[in-house]
Amino acid sequence: MILAPLNGGPSWTTCWLGSSNARTFDFQAGDSGDFPANTGHYIENLSDTEELIFLEFFHADLVEEVSLQQWLARTTLGLVAQILNVTEDVVKTFKTEKQILVAAQGTT
Repeated sequence: MILAPLNGGPSWTTCWLGSSNARTFDFQAGDSGDFPANTGHYIENLSDTEELIFLEFFHADLVEEVSLQQWLARTTLGLVAQILNVTEDVVKTFKTEKQILVAAQGTT
């Protein structure tokens, strides 16, 4: 996957490929990054005043999206809490419906 932020303020992209192999990258408008195939990713806009607009390019004819939060919400509650080292109350807040964009805490 190639990620290319087009405009907006700074952003973070975290990608992971199984187990505990994760890495976070700082991006500015005009930057680009090439991530290995089949990596999960999370993009966070760090600006309070600018929208983040980005393009994702995939090296494949078919792309299937999986929401990590949705997947975790549909997995056994106690198992997810234990793996993430959080309370079951935290896991209960995970949404079972797919959310493409999620506002940061403290924003509307």
